[in-house]
Amino acid sequence: MAKHLELVLLRSFVTAVRSGSISRAATALGHTQPALSQQLRKLEGVVGRPLLYRSPAGVLPTRAGEELCRTPNASSRSPRRHSAKPGVR
Repeated sequence: MAKHLELVLLRSFVTAVRSGSISRAATALGHTQPALSQQLRKLEGVVGRPLLYRSPAGVLPTRAGEELCRTPNASSRSPRRHSAKPGVR
């Protein structure tokens, strides 16, 4: 995969994690929600693991998603930490 594309996908992922919502992340990045969802699925395909828990309440990183957020190229800050899936208390 081209390095630029990898960075675009990582940026999209980190923005989704930080915003807690694919819709809010799409707005922040100037994309549509379906386009951002497609990018996130592509990144999950490259990584080979689910990266986000998705629910009507928003998104949270899976353990693999948290690990990816901690990589130097993904972000200089760690993602929000949650132990449960969205909507589960």
